Amino acid sequence: ELLCQDLNKAARRGLGPAMQAAALPMGQFHKLPAFENPLVPGGPRHPRRALTIGAWWLTRELELAAAQTSHVWEAPEQPSGRRAATWLLATSKTDPEAVGVERTLECACTSSDAGGSDPDILCPACNLLNQRDWAVAVAGGVGPLFPNTEGQAPTKEAWAATFCKAGEILDVKIRGHTGAERISGHTLRVTGAQAL
Repeated sequence: ELLCQDLNKAARRGLGPAMQAAALPMGQFHKLPAFENPLVPGGPRHPRRALTIGAWWLTRELELAAAQTSHVWEAPEQPSGRRAATWLLATSKTDPEAVGVERTLECACTSSDAGGSDPDILCPACNLLNQRDWAVAVAGGVGPLFPNTEGQAPTKEAWAATFCKAGEILDVKIRGHTGAERISGHTLRVTGAQAL
């Protein structure tokens, strides 16, 4: 038993803590391009909106890749009287039975015409509902919530590359001191958690 303990200590020596995904500065998302074109080949169209939505809903790249327009709807009127959006996260690595979970967030627009066609850059509800409406119009019906230029859902790799490109634009340190990438598929979860 003592030998096993010594071997375990030796095997862990110098490894350091587990690598954590770096966050993007959500408060600086206004610096990201507001255009429809993807930041990277195969990435989502309307990338700033997609990143904002992903950060608010604390999603991984897997959940973004699996999102469909049918998974989003306007929630019933909230006690606050504000507009709200619900997203059924149908795919998650913590949900092996694919039961899904619904998350609802209220409008956070500061203007008096909340819910209009020009929402605040960081409004979770308006951005999600506008993205859904745009994606339905592009697909002519149900399809990926975040389509790429081919109308398909971006791959996990395209999402991760989009996160990296956004990090470059926002001057986030992409690599740690060991050279390991700090931006990963979990980056938007960390971004949203830190922003909240």
